[in-house]
Amino acid sequence: MTERPEVVIIGGGITGLVAAYELSAPRDQTPSSAPRITVLEAAGHLGGKIIPLDFGDRILDGGPDGALARRPEFESLCAQLGINDHLRPIAQSGASVFAKGRLRRMPEQLVLGVPTDFAALRQSKVLSVRGLLRAAKDRFWPTPASRGPLGDRPIGPLVATELSRVLADRGVTIVTQAAVTSLVRRAGTSSGWSVNTDTTTMPADAVLIAVPAAPAADLLRPHDDEAASLLDQIDYSSVAIATFTFEAADLELPEMGTGALIPSGSKVPSGERRGQRFLATALTYLDRKWPHLAREGEVTLRVHCGKIDDLRIAELDDHALMDALVEELGSLLPMGSRPVRRSLQRWSDSLPQYRVNHLLRVAGIEAGVDRLSGIEIAGAALRGVGVPACIEQGRNAAARIDAGLRSR
Repeated sequence: MTERPEVVIIGGGITGLVAAYELSAPRDQTPSSAPRITVLEAAGHLGGKIIPLDFGDRILDGGPDGALARRPEFESLCAQLGINDHLRPIAQSGASVFAKGRLRRMPEQLVLGVPTDFAALRQSKVLSVRGLLRAAKDRFWPTPASRGPLGDRPIGPLVATELSRVLADRGVTIVTQAAVTSLVRRAGTSSGWSVNTDTTTMPADAVLIAVPAAPAADLLRPHDDEAASLLDQIDYSSVAIATFTFEAADLELPEMGTGALIPSGSKVPSGERRGQRFLATALTYLDRKWPHLAREGEVTLRVHCGKIDDLRIAELDDHALMDALVEELGSLLPMGSRPVRRSLQRWSDSLPQYRVNHLLRVAGIEAGVDRLSGIEIAGAALRGVGVPACIEQGRNAAARIDAGLRSR
């Protein structure tokens, strides 16, 4: 190792930024022995999918717009950053689901989307008689588990901007538009690496790979083909998020709830797209979910679309896709005229799909990385796609790197 350890973090999404934050925290080390940390991000911005979206006089989220409060990681990170007072709970609960040709309220007493009360499920009328019978069968004669002990189980402008400011204050070097092209073992070392971009070569005593599966596989392939092959098996779906503002008199939302779900394969019930499969997968009533986004005389909502088995959004340009989604909205909600403002955010190959035996696959990836002393891997492709899960992975990776540096 060099006199002062060099740590390079590949990827400036939430996982990589949290790892940099943890590693740069004041510890029982003298400044001369504390690690030097560099974050290399291929894009021109930090935060990954947590980005701000300028929309009229509002700043919305171009990716995830909230974090699950049941998991403590997000709130604890905000507390560490001193921004807890900026957090806001959603203003309403509840949602609808498209069933039997129209939006219907989801049954009460759901736990993470799973019904726990058969009477409430029956009264909601979201299932057919056959569906209710299957639900009753599952209640009294559940299918035995067969997967064994490894069975599968507006924050952009707030977090990404504040993470970057604090990291700069802690001396972390952040370089954007710096795609890493290769990792090379440094000659004469058991754990030292050279991290190469198109223009630079950086020495590293420890490297964290915190990027999606495909680029991670490319970096690991020369060193562990098995880990790279397992990463290649993780599929991604492309998604798009359309945001629309209507005049309040031109769009009528359901009486309650913050959004609606549209099951896969559902057919558009009316309008020009009648009989075609919905492109939309979900709706979010933004100014009902987040009251600070509300504006007098307006209704703003998001339409989510894109699934692993539906490639149609890639075949439509932005205008055609938004026009089609407006037509679908008109078949779900009473609508007068078209929206007065609209925007589209595409995320190509962005959502990892956790197939059966995903955790076994992850165990193989991590075992391969463990064989390469001085390298760690973390991120949404492995152990959770939500913001809290990525925060946890960043913290755990930082702890492993810190332990490795101390032991060497």
